[in-house]
Amino acid sequence: MNKKLLTMFGMFLLVLSMFPLISSAQDPTIITKESVEVNSKFATLSGEIIDLGSETELNTSFRYKKENQENWTYTDFKSKDSTGVFHYTIKNLSSSTTYEYEFLADYNGDRVRGGILTFQTEPKETIFYIDYDKKTNVTILIILLVLAGILFILGYPEFTSVIFLFSGFSLLLSGINAVIGFIVISLGVLSAFMKGGNN
Repeated sequence: MNKKLLTMFGMFLLVLSMFPLISSAQDPTIITKESVEVNSKFATLSGEIIDLGSETELNTSFRYKKENQENWTYTDFKSKDSTGVFHYTIKNLSSSTTYEYEFLADYNGDRVRGGILTFQTEPKETIFYIDYDKKTNVTILIILLVLAGILFILGYPEFTSVIFLFSGFSLLLSGINAVIGFIVISLGVLSAFMKGGNN
């Protein structure tokens, strides 16, 4: 009986001695930081690993979404084995839009979160700016302008002025670029005057 009690007491002491090792395991600590660069189409997000806890490596990522949407978009995971501030640039954003984002870290099937912050993209630039969503329109306009230049060189200013005016008003109405639109319209008017002067 005494031997059995001693064995149980020994096992109790063994478990008790392991308890500090079990209880000393610490979760990593991370925070989401303010974005370092934002324009109308891109944003560079920031997050910081403050403490790795009991881990030697974390799989970090960001998630982001428009403020009025439910579904999140997740960036690629990046393995980090040290503390510090980390950045990730996201692209193809909508201008003048508020986004939410958060820094994440995964480890051993668990995840810690850095807290949600927001940023707002800038308005679309209006000077010498081409919206990436209108590449097809831009390509067509470039072809028309090249054609207008060729016709002007060949001595057909009447066709040149029509193409310039059409292209200029297309730039204005499509919202691609107001400044370039006015320049192209001015070229159309100038070529029309040149036609009149030649007559």
